[in-house]
Amino acid sequence: MQASDKGSPSKKFSAKNWRRQMPLPRPSKPRGIDDPPQRGRSRMQTGQATSYAEANSMMEIAVLSRNYPEETLSADQLIALEDAIVQKMMKMILGAECRLRFGDIHFRFSMLLVDYVNQETADWLRAKVPSLGTWGSLELMMCLGDDIPRAHTITVFFSKRELRSWWSPNSLVNYDEKLQCLSNQYSDFLVPEMRGRKLHPGKTQDEDMADLAGMKISYDTYINWNEQNGPETLLPGLNYSANQLFWISAATRHCAKYSEDSLKEYIDRNQWSLEKFRVNGPLQNLKEFAFDFGCAKGSKMNPENKCDIW
Repeated sequence: MQASDKGSPSKKFSAKNWRRQMPLPRPSKPRGIDDPPQRGRSRMQTGQATSYAEANSMMEIAVLSRNYPEETLSADQLIALEDAIVQKMMKMILGAECRLRFGDIHFRFSMLLVDYVNQETADWLRAKVPSLGTWGSLELMMCLGDDIPRAHTITVFFSKRELRSWWSPNSLVNYDEKLQCLSNQYSDFLVPEMRGRKLHPGKTQDEDMADLAGMKISYDTYINWNEQNGPETLLPGLNYSANQLFWISAATRHCAKYSEDSLKEYIDRNQWSLEKFRVNGPLQNLKEFAFDFGCAKGSKMNPENKCDIW
């Protein structure tokens, strides 16, 4: 969606043809376990074509309850809120008040996410959303970038029309502490190919946790299998134990090489850490790896302070 700042609507979004180009908001309908609002009506497009450069610079702004997560927006509230914001967007476009650049509008657990390109769009959203007032008795707020709360999607289930958590509040607090440990650790990782640039652990921490948990579970399963079936035959010509070969095998699946431009795009846009850190990050936190390879305590791959899951 784009509005000219010259005082008249652009030809593309004239009053005559905007309805054909902009998908109209559909009425709310009950959402249940078979129809969860996972991506907001199939990632409803705002009718705006974006260039490759804009797509790569797209950012997110979240609209959610000010008391999140104690108070959350239901599925129907999210749909109705999306409708209200889209209607305000259309008034801006046809009124040509300013230049706005939007991408998609979609859902995350109990919050609405709007993709935007320029600061003017973010400022407009900041100004307009509070004017919606309370929403179903909930006061709304907005968050950008790393301030957007990370929803624990692995803990969510659907009960009739509400999204709830399997975990107790104490479990979620403990999980958040472990996530923060990983985030602090990964924020110290440097990318030498990009003159020591750092990662964005706020965007990747859920996947970083998944990498660590997956590596730990896989190793425990492998040890279990060995105990039941006997040790595996070692590979000829390689002076590695079976356990060491397990770690090597797990690491090789993340072999990758990037150009500097690809590295920058990967870090800025991806929800996963760079491949090298998807290997070294989990392994630094696993005492089993340090034991199998005899890593000295306090060394790079066996640091004193580890982020444990279990």
